Amino acid sequence: MSRSKSQGGQGMPSILKRDVRDNIDYYLMMLVPFILIFIFSYLPMFGLIISFQDYSAGKPFLGAGVKWVGLKHFSKFINSYYFTRILRNTLVLNLMNLAMGFWVPIVFAITVNEIPFQLYAQFHFVRGRGRHGHQFYRQRRHHHAHDQRHGLSG
Repeated sequence: MSRSKSQGGQGMPSILKRDVRDNIDYYLMMLVPFILIFIFSYLPMFGLIISFQDYSAGKPFLGAGVKWVGLKHFSKFINSYYFTRILRNTLVLNLMNLAMGFWVPIVFAITVNEIPFQLYAQFHFVRGRGRHGHQFYRQRRHHHAHDQRHGLSG
């Protein structure tokens, strides 16, 4: 059984407010991706409406004076002279993207992981993970420079 506010329990709005207050930085971080998803995924849906209308620029998408034509534009496109060429180009480009975009980054990552430590050091990378490896490299470089200045290196 749930307890009401009068019985000493907290209501849902107060728990939600406290959660938002405690995690405001996370909610603000999530705001940017949500805005981008809205802009690039939901706003283009209005263009989908245009494909079923005889639309001309400057007129409203919905409302009076809109002439709905159904699948007229789709059948015109499918029956056009260039449809087979456009379809073939689309399929070839997508298959090439799949073929090159899938395994090439994986092979590159494995190759970079197999590079010896000495080559990493030239590019300021360290085999160790996280910032501790980078600090180790900095300390080693600092001690090496210190040893060279004082004639301690061999």
